[in-house]
Formats: sequence, C-alpha cells, structure tokens
Amino acid sequence: MKRPPASVMFFGHPLVVAAVGCFALWLGYLWWTGAAEGVGALVALLAATGCARAGERAGKYRQWQREWNAMSGTPRGGVSLGGLRKVAAIVGGLLAGLLALSYLSHPTLSWAAILTLLGLGIAVLRAMTGGAKTKASAKRAASTPSVAQCLRPPGQSTHLNQAYAALPDYCRRMLRTP
Repeated sequence: MKRPPASVMFFGHPLVVAAVGCFALWLGYLWWTGAAEGVGALVALLAATGCARAGERAGKYRQWQREWNAMSGTPRGGVSLGGLRKVAAIVGGLLAGLLALSYLSHPTLSWAAILTLLGLGIAVLRAMTGGAKTKASAKRAASTPSVAQCLRPPGQSTHLNQAYAALPDYCRRMLRTP
C-alpha cells in the first residue's frame, strides 16, 4: 500500500479533523442563531467532510503500516496518549459543566443543562469506581487464561514488489534463479 500524499496525512490527522469539525459545528450554530450566513456553514461542513474522508484514508494506511510492522515481530513503539486523554476528558468535562451551569437559569434550556450535569455526574461516578466491575466479571476474568500476544491477520496484502524489496539481502539471493 502506498503512503497517501502529505496533504491527506495532514488533513487526516485526528487533531485537524477535530478542529475543522468543531469549527463547522460553531459556524452551524452561528447560522442557526442568525449571527452568520449559511454559506460559511456550508463551506465549513464540506471542509469537515473532506477532512473526515482524509482521516479515514490516513487511518487505513496507519492500520496497514501497523500490521505490516507486526509481521516482522518487532515490538511496536509509539507514544501512549492515555494520560493526555484523561487530562482532555477532565478539562472537557469541566467546560461542559460550567456551560451547563450557565444555562440553568435559562427558561427553555434548563432541562438540557440538568441532563448534562446528570450525565457528567454519572461519568464521574463511573470513573471513580473503575467502571463498577462486578464480582462475577472479576471471577470470569480471573478464570480465563492470559494471552501473551494475539495479532490479527493483515487486512490487505502488499504488492509483491514491496514484499520482495523488504526482504533482507540473503533472502533475495536465495530467491534468485541461477
């Protein structure tokens, strides 16, 4: 599989897709309230759609690259974003909570603010209890044998020339016919 062009990899990056999507939602909201023209919202929606398609294409390439690298048996590297995701979730939850609190006194949107605060409270409780694992699920998890590594078969096979080019020299010499 060939690497997509740099423009696809840039516009398909998850941060770019999220930023363009948020911008499109913001312009859509402004159009809905009458503060902006509909043309800007439509153009932003088309841009967000294009970025989402680029994101899918870049994601498929990254998945293929992971599968290709996994065939060599080398451990996969990469940066773990678990801590960053937790921080982003906390900041997003706080912002959503503050926004919901500001709409509590609004006559028509108070029910939405109450539901948002209720959902945030449930999310916080689930996070604090670790997802509320029951004794039965803990027993089931303890009884199943652990697996060291389980790789999926590759979704797409590479072109034959790419596979031959990735072989070490001694293998290429063995495959040559005398």
